[in-house]
Amino acid sequence: MAGENGTLVSGDISSYTAALYANELKEYPFNLGALRKWMIAFVVCDFNVDIGVEVEYMFPSTKFSPADLQTICFSSFPERTNSDATEDSAFHFRFRHSSPDVSCQTANEDPAYWYGFCLFRQQRDTAVKRNYRQKSLVLVSQHDYAPLFAYLIKTISLLDFEVSPTLIESACSNIAAWGPPEVGLQELPFLGSLLDVHIPPHPAFPLQGLVTATPSRTDIRVEYKEIHTSEPIGSWTRLAGLLNSISELYIIFERVLLSDPVVVLADDPTTCSEFVSAAVDLIRPIPFGGDCRPYLTMQSGMLTPRCPRLELTVVPLGITNPFFLKRLLSSGKENKTPYVVYLAGPEVKRKHHLHFYTSITERDHPNNIIANDAKAFIEKDHEFLRMLENQLKDPGTTPLECGRFIRRHFAHLAAMFLAPLNRYLATLASTSSDSSIIDIAGFSEADFLASLSKHGCSVQFKGKTGYHRHRTAEAFYRKFCRTPNFFRWLEMKMRLQQAPLEVIGAGPVNGYGEKAGQD
Repeated sequence: MAGENGTLVSGDISSYTAALYANELKEYPFNLGALRKWMIAFVVCDFNVDIGVEVEYMFPSTKFSPADLQTICFSSFPERTNSDATEDSAFHFRFRHSSPDVSCQTANEDPAYWYGFCLFRQQRDTAVKRNYRQKSLVLVSQHDYAPLFAYLIKTISLLDFEVSPTLIESACSNIAAWGPPEVGLQELPFLGSLLDVHIPPHPAFPLQGLVTATPSRTDIRVEYKEIHTSEPIGSWTRLAGLLNSISELYIIFERVLLSDPVVVLADDPTTCSEFVSAAVDLIRPIPFGGDCRPYLTMQSGMLTPRCPRLELTVVPLGITNPFFLKRLLSSGKENKTPYVVYLAGPEVKRKHHLHFYTSITERDHPNNIIANDAKAFIEKDHEFLRMLENQLKDPGTTPLECGRFIRRHFAHLAAMFLAPLNRYLATLASTSSDSSIIDIAGFSEADFLASLSKHGCSVQFKGKTGYHRHRTAEAFYRKFCRTPNFFRWLEMKMRLQQAPLEVIGAGPVNGYGEKAGQD
């Protein structure tokens, strides 16, 4: 074996196993520091009928705080399960950690938050109570590389239902050998596969036009997989079909853009976490600056006896428990009323025949607790909605084509929305020799609104007259300029203009425009 510094040491298998299950391992066959540049630990959770959710083991041994362990355990199991279903359920969650003894490296992400990427499965077993076993594999990381880590846990689970420590150790050895995450394209081997992993300069960096891997490969024994770490998980073909109306996409776009609370209620954690991920992606290239929670349970550490109410200021939440929603909606007058997106299963009938001409005000629900009164600012593009409706009905349309169509439309809408802001910021260019550097610190909301009034914008805002449309646009931009998204966008612009082809504190970019003549 090897210690934390990678030096070889001898070890006894029985003592190794005992230390593993006691969470006291100190020696590994890989460099622990190298692994921690990508992830923190794998956690295998088991559901005991008599005790509840418990940690079977974690690898490498990690000093999680009791609160973090509780959050990981409860977040790794669906609140509602179908005992007859044997298909795996993959989802992810985000939580504010409280484990100061765990050190890890992070770049663009908020270091106060960690991410859990989970694969839950159940298998029929007459030898245990309730006749089936439930187990979850969780990869905890400081990075929000959802497509990458979702692929890793899926690969591991396909190889072994029990998720043996030997397999987890092999996976960690592969990851530790990757080297640190770098912007651009990296070829990373993992358990017999070769992954072409693309990491953008910023999580909100547009995906259009990125360099793709086109190497000549002839080894048919190796599986190749291309992964963009900033892509959302899930298929818009499935998710859009669950909406009461596809025109609801515009309301969701506005709410996320303005950092207004949105609660996604779905039948399972996979659907709600995928939808939250896809909804936040709609505003790209504007980064989301709020506290995004793809999947949250009633047992979450956010709700405690001392703090029984959840702040709903800038939080898109994904939940599966209707009683949790009722608690959120009654959390006090100090909170903004969230917009509730109910993702209906096939058993729920739609109230209207035409999807995109309806006003979303209320959803059929057995508890009658969902009611929305959302004011829309932006005019809907009915031609886009007709084309999307046709794509969703056409069995020949692939999920990739439908996803690109939706994302391209809203990326264009976000770009048009940003145009007046970029035009105003260009007037703040520094008078130094390098005129491309913008003095973002000199931003003035009043001056920007005056520029907006003079030059207008391309986004079609609602209003009966030009004057009313202008007032709507002015109110919308004023609200946006006071959101965390706006300040996160300014921060991104500062970072990219200071080092457009480098990550702050890292080396040159691979695959994002290397210099001519560079080896």
